[in-house]
Amino acid sequence: MTIIGNLEHTPMIPETQTRSWLPWLVVGFAFLALALAFSARATAGLVMPVWEQELG
Repeated sequence: MTIIGNLEHTPMIPETQTRSWLPWLVVGFAFLALALAFSARATAGLVMPVWEQELG
């Protein structure tokens, strides 16, 4: 009888299921980047009148 491969070291879960969190991590970082960009843009709009008065 021939044994092909070692069955003790083969994972029972396919490789695609073990890394299913990786795309969600990318989505989370993209959402965080957008949140920071929109926050900075909104803050600049609020501070602009003060800068115009102080700096001329």
